[in-house]
Amino acid sequence: MSIRFNGDLPLWAGLLVGLLISSIAWVYYYRDTRHLTNRLSWLLPSLRALAIFLVVIILAGPVLHHRQVIGQLGRVLVFLDGSQSMGVPDPNMALRRKLLLSESFGWIPRDTVDISLMIMHDRLVAVREQAIAEMQQDAADQSAKMQCFRTFAEGVQGVADRMDQYRWDDLPTPEGSKADWRGIAARFQSEIVASADTLLAQSSAESHAGQTRPEETRARQLLALCRSMESFERSLSAAFELYCSEVAGHEGKRVTTALELLDETPRWQRAERLLLDDTSGLLRQLASTHDIELYRLAGTKAEGIWDSGAAGDMPHHFGSTPSAPTTDLGSGIRRTLTLLQRQSASSEKEPGSAQRTAVLLLSDGQHNSGPSPIQVARVLGSQRIPVYTVGLGARREPPDLALLDITHPDMVFQKGRIHGTLVLKDEMPPGREFLVQIEHDGQVVWQRQLKTMTSRQRRIGFEFPVDDIVKQTVSRQEDRLEHHAIPITLQASILPVDGEADVTNNSREMRFAAITQTHKLLLLDSWSRWETRYIRNCFQRDQQWQVDTILVGQTTTRDSLPRGEGRDTFPTKRSALMDYDLIVFGEVPADVLSDQEQLWIRDFVGQRGGGIVFIDGRNGLLAQLDPKTIGAMLPVSRLDGHIETKPERLQLTRQGISQGWLMLQPTSQANQRFWTELPPPSQIEPVRALPGTEVLAEAVVNGKPVPAIIARSFGAGHVLYFAFDETWRWRYKAADTYHQRFWNQVAKWVMPRPFAVSDAYVALDSGPPSYTEGDTAEIRVQLHGADGQVVNDSTVDALLWREGQIVSTVHLESDGTSSGTYHGRTGQLVQGEYAVSVRAAGFSKQALTARTQFCVLARPNNELKQLSSNTPLLDELAHVSGGRSLGEEQIGQLVELLKPLSSGRIVETDTLLWQSYWWFSMIIGLLTIEWILRKRAGLL
Repeated sequence: MSIRFNGDLPLWAGLLVGLLISSIAWVYYYRDTRHLTNRLSWLLPSLRALAIFLVVIILAGPVLHHRQVIGQLGRVLVFLDGSQSMGVPDPNMALRRKLLLSESFGWIPRDTVDISLMIMHDRLVAVREQAIAEMQQDAADQSAKMQCFRTFAEGVQGVADRMDQYRWDDLPTPEGSKADWRGIAARFQSEIVASADTLLAQSSAESHAGQTRPEETRARQLLALCRSMESFERSLSAAFELYCSEVAGHEGKRVTTALELLDETPRWQRAERLLLDDTSGLLRQLASTHDIELYRLAGTKAEGIWDSGAAGDMPHHFGSTPSAPTTDLGSGIRRTLTLLQRQSASSEKEPGSAQRTAVLLLSDGQHNSGPSPIQVARVLGSQRIPVYTVGLGARREPPDLALLDITHPDMVFQKGRIHGTLVLKDEMPPGREFLVQIEHDGQVVWQRQLKTMTSRQRRIGFEFPVDDIVKQTVSRQEDRLEHHAIPITLQASILPVDGEADVTNNSREMRFAAITQTHKLLLLDSWSRWETRYIRNCFQRDQQWQVDTILVGQTTTRDSLPRGEGRDTFPTKRSALMDYDLIVFGEVPADVLSDQEQLWIRDFVGQRGGGIVFIDGRNGLLAQLDPKTIGAMLPVSRLDGHIETKPERLQLTRQGISQGWLMLQPTSQANQRFWTELPPPSQIEPVRALPGTEVLAEAVVNGKPVPAIIARSFGAGHVLYFAFDETWRWRYKAADTYHQRFWNQVAKWVMPRPFAVSDAYVALDSGPPSYTEGDTAEIRVQLHGADGQVVNDSTVDALLWREGQIVSTVHLESDGTSSGTYHGRTGQLVQGEYAVSVRAAGFSKQALTARTQFCVLARPNNELKQLSSNTPLLDELAHVSGGRSLGEEQIGQLVELLKPLSSGRIVETDTLLWQSYWWFSMIIGLLTIEWILRKRAGLL
């Protein structure tokens, strides 16, 4: 029992007016009683004011509502998809669905559309699906199979009877078609109905004769007959669509207006009408026989909207708009059912008295987040909780172009070209021209004219130079800073085409860093091996690299190391050697380099953080390096003797599989296989990996693995060792395809990452130019004193700025080497534009002027990539749980489908309090008491 208010004024207005008038009355009557010394001075005007309040509140229409449950009610849990895709309209929905929806909304008169053809189609589909389901169960019960044959025959006969009664001559023939509707109906009678009757008769005769074996043959015949029925289903569907086109063309402006209105109505509002409409809403039809709980699926949660068992009227709208950035059709339903089952278990008094429950899901089915809803539906089906799905939205994608994604490298050399791929969604009719372009500051740097192809996804490659773009960006940078990596922002877009469903998904930003400094490689060897030649050629062809090659030894024209400041010479100063990024060290005799130069090379790796690659050979000269200088960096020790047997193949180790720079194929599985197919070296050097190193690749010799590529960290830098010198063989029939790619990836991994920007005292880097919301950024800083030497003992913090305000301070720790480098990582980042500056003990704010910038982008929203209704998923959800899948225009069928859940009903009655004797008695009673008290006080 509850009190409701159904009057001319809403409750808040009735209360406001009642309080106002009663307050005025209290003040007015208090003038007569204020001279009284006892309680009557305020009690008498209060009684009069309360009586007046009860009179005024009648305008709000107080009603005493009684709710009585007779029998056992079924329970329906209604889940409404609250994702963003539910906020889009469906102008490309099939015409027949539009007409049926317009009828259900009352926008066109009832029975405007004759649904006889649709009923025949749906009945035929139901008969076929039921027969297939029963036959696939492969039941051993012969009587069950006989019943299946009988049900099938009766079902198709029922459809045939409807066909005989239908006015086929009134149905138009599509232009250019030779469709004979009456002939199709006749063929259905002869091909399907007659065959079904024959099948039933033969099966019955064999059953009476005790012949059970041919039953399997009859089952196969029935399944074949079901497949033949599909062509008749398509004919009925086409006939109904044609009929609806005829209706739309002849019913006049009212139908046209209704269809236009429906085209503009989002799915969310359509669902609101279908469920909550005062006259035809599904929930209002179910409320008298079922307990109903209405939820909105928002992310991983299910938010309650209305519960019929609680006090309060059914809402007229959902009270919110669909805003969830993802669609999760599993988590919210699973959590809600788990919670309700726990509550039911704790309050259940009698075994077997639990309510029969069904789940009703209204969604477009575009599940893109969370656990599989099919698994959730399967679990519900095992608990005898069927899932009924109602698919909202058109079943085909609307005509639209969209830029779904852009793939491109994070870093590009200034003098090079950027390569990438635009991923497009093309759902437009074929043959229409459109333009794709990439802009920088409003200037087009690349464009391509294309034609639509009605392809779900297209990949369009692009390539263009970045030098001019970098120069324009650098011209706006501060002159006092040295920029080594310039952040570049470009805008890729599809120019809008007439008829697109959504033009807001036609553009995306692409961000990358342009490297302005040239990398330097020092290549040392004692003879001109094929390996040395091809490595030199590989890097010399790349404008990003400056290569200095020194060949010195008995097998060359030089017996001593050429030293100097020019090209192809060994630096005479330690600082000049530190300008290199990578050293490739071949079989160089130990006596060629002085002790000081060997220390420089060790410091280049250990302190500067440079990278070194050792390439061993058959002369074994690397084993003779001084273990206190260069030899200390080797990750291996040389074994005695030689391996005479040629290796059978190369293979990646478990550690090597996880290294991205060893990827030569797009997938890990394909890459592992590819390494075994690479031409193996003709000779491998016998070495043993030292503790603390990683064997990344092995050579298989006589079936046993031998270390081939070994890596280690040394101080601030990386060391890579090759026990063979024949990667050049990988060029066989492939040229530079894999060899150059491999060595480029080796160089990027082993050499130090460049800092983005530097001033006289600090070098600063904050990683790639863009991150995704929720990521963390690694910040690197290198400090130099006034004398140019690195500073290793300072207290360093990175200041994180957003929108001109410091939002975080990140303490940076020294990397433990003598390189003056400090590292730190931010917390999880939120969307926005960021800048990073440095604060260090012993340095003034004016001295540390270097800043980097990066952008944090919102996580990709896949919610609006696909706008059609995912009917197959909704069908599967219903199938595995034992429910039914319907279109939104068929939602009225749920009244009959859900009827078996309930064996009870709800009787609701209202007592109009403002018309009752009780209400009148209260008012008279208050006035009577006031009159008696006034008389006793001598006021009458």
